[in-house]
Amino acid sequence: MTTIAAAATSALRDLLAGENGITLAPDIAALARGTLVVPVLTGNVPLDLAERAPISYPSIQVYCDKVSNSQREKFRTFSGYAHLVVEIRSSAEQISATEQLLQSYADSVLRVLNENKGDWGGGRFYGGGYEVTFTPMKRGGLNYLQVARIAMSLDITLD
Repeated sequence: MTTIAAAATSALRDLLAGENGITLAPDIAALARGTLVVPVLTGNVPLDLAERAPISYPSIQVYCDKVSNSQREKFRTFSGYAHLVVEIRSSAEQISATEQLLQSYADSVLRVLNENKGDWGGGRFYGGGYEVTFTPMKRGGLNYLQVARIAMSLDITLD
């Protein structure tokens, strides 16, 4: 059922990167070196591995870390959920700028999620729940690095 994970990840990435996706206030955009929209990448790449490759900050990654077929509807091929994660990594030369940029991107992702409650098509339904966690700031990236992890579940029903 890996195609379920890939389709759910693509649906979320398309929402975040689309026309009504992630945007920032102009004052925050200045912190992001004039970039209003950051490319939304897919894949569960650990921070230590990403730091070894050329990476630009802030970065946004979307991935599915769990798929569960709970068979709520007994005669369907798949009736369960996909647990999706949006990981936002922010880095700047100052602690306050790192945190401000991270919180702005997290707010923008949450705005997109709140505006897209309901049917996502293809048997996918988003009920509106999410959980946000922030890691402690540490050395890395441009000087300081902090990560926000937004986790959510997508109900999926397939024939």
